Amino acid sequence: MRIGNCFLMALKSARLYTALMNWKLVLILVAGTCFCISSAGYLFVKIILRPKQGGDWEDNDWEFEEQDRSLTRYHFWSKMTFSAVVISMLLLFLILAV
Repeated sequence: MRIGNCFLMALKSARLYTALMNWKLVLILVAGTCFCISSAGYLFVKIILRPKQGGDWEDNDWEFEEQDRSLTRYHFWSKMTFSAVVISMLLLFLILAV
């Protein structure tokens, strides 16, 4: 009877382990995809959306930078994509560490 209980406990823990591994795999795929997309987006923002050198925005004081729409858009998307990269990297780390 005691051996039967141990077998049932092992069977339940194996099912639980399998269920956790399935969720872990799904979370790894989601976080990895988010990391790849946000990294590509960050590179896109840094290369394509960066305001051209020699424009009027270099002459503006720091208090007038918010009036330039292209510079404001560049800063916003730069912060958003970098935040997404950091969050997805932390999520991947937590998933793989557990």
